Amino acid sequence: MPAYCVVGFGRVGSASARLLEQLHGIKPIIFDADARAVDRAQKLGFEAYLADVSEPRAASRVARSCDVVGTALPSRVAEQALVNLVRSGALAIVDVSYIRDPLKLRELLGTGRTKVFVDAGLAPGLSNMLAAYASSELEEVEAIRVYVGGIAAEPGGPLGIVASWSVEDLLEEYTRPAKAIIDGKVVELDPIHDATRVELPDLGVFEAMPTDGLRTLLETFGGKVKEMIEYTLRYPGHVDALKLLKSLELLGERSVTVHGCAVVARDFTAALLESVLPRGRDRVVLRVQVEGRAGGAEVSLAYTINHSHASDGTSTLALLTGAVHSFVMVLAGEGYGRPGLNKPEEIGFDRSAFVRLLALLKRLGVTITEERRLARSL
Repeated sequence: MPAYCVVGFGRVGSASARLLEQLHGIKPIIFDADARAVDRAQKLGFEAYLADVSEPRAASRVARSCDVVGTALPSRVAEQALVNLVRSGALAIVDVSYIRDPLKLRELLGTGRTKVFVDAGLAPGLSNMLAAYASSELEEVEAIRVYVGGIAAEPGGPLGIVASWSVEDLLEEYTRPAKAIIDGKVVELDPIHDATRVELPDLGVFEAMPTDGLRTLLETFGGKVKEMIEYTLRYPGHVDALKLLKSLELLGERSVTVHGCAVVARDFTAALLESVLPRGRDRVVLRVQVEGRAGGAEVSLAYTINHSHASDGTSTLALLTGAVHSFVMVLAGEGYGRPGLNKPEEIGFDRSAFVRLLALLKRLGVTITEERRLARSL
């Protein structure tokens, strides 16, 4: 059996590791730069080591130890870690971290043997797969809309969210321009300024913030669709709170001095939210809607998840993200994919692989509902 490793034992990485063991009978080796995370992993029975993979020597050690490396790291170190792992000759890397432009990894990968599976999470990740799965039933795709939210199980509390993933990465998502396709052209939208309100069938009313989760879909469907956009969903009132934080420059990168110590405003905000946001039950809402033409008619297909996991210490968002991440790791260990860059939507185009993932999600109690609507004959 191939040797599997998980690099980063945070909320998502720990979920991936536990699901590898529970669902696939695979006990991965854990690497983390934080001694506390290593200690947690060891107490759960994993073989775990202290290693900062953003350093070349540590990356080389991981590459030698593992056939499949699953990375789940904060965005500030993820890109360098991937570069180091590729340069160290890792055979297969399955990444669920945020890196600025995964397509640029092609330059680094060149004609080498390393396989890199990017954006192997919920959104991007499962959202890409669902978009591809739906599009394969259409002769022509005109629009793809992704709505995704990791929110509190019930409205209320600070910001209506729980600390279900890296708050540092969450704030970065709010301040990063979002690429979308409008009227056939790639545009950049501001997550806060361009937020809107939507009502989704059987899900409720949300504030929808355009976010930068399309990524590889922009290449796969670019030039083919008139509209493509991803929205992050929040309960009403969330955007007004963000506008206040932004007006106070608490989402910015300006450094301020407090009692003689220089602090970046956004880092302070992230640390404060990390300490005050609740750790209770969370809810994941995902709706992928694809519109196009088939059989002489306009067709709309939508796939929806509305799931709240009974708390066992793992958040719903981490559970679903870890489920996809660990599944793609298993595929990689079976030899799936090709040397170079592998996009998540390629699994959605591969019906046999995608059906396996759907079956795995069903085992976890996650239901994906399908809505198929025939608009009119042409």
